[in-house]
Amino acid sequence: MTTKETVREAVLGWVRDPGHAWLAVDAAKYSGATVYGDNYCYWLKTGRAGWVVLLEEDSCAPALLNGWDFNADDFGDLAYYDDESVVRSLPRFNRQ
Repeated sequence: MTTKETVREAVLGWVRDPGHAWLAVDAAKYSGATVYGDNYCYWLKTGRAGWVVLLEEDSCAPALLNGWDFNADDFGDLAYYDDESVVRSLPRFNRQ
């Protein structure tokens, strides 16, 4: 059973650049994070079986945050890029 604490532990933090931010969620710890993904989100493979889904700040991240009664400020920055973030070069989330 997924609990709010499980989701809190799965959220790694925000990845930001000057134009956007993405909430990084460890999909191995909370597979439900994939439910929130859309075309503005990205995937990052981490190791053999690990995946991080990066939920865009204006589209999918609020749905996860609101659904579990979190605020955006409940999570700190994981990374900040002064220029365009490496996130933009990752594969886009595509729910099939």
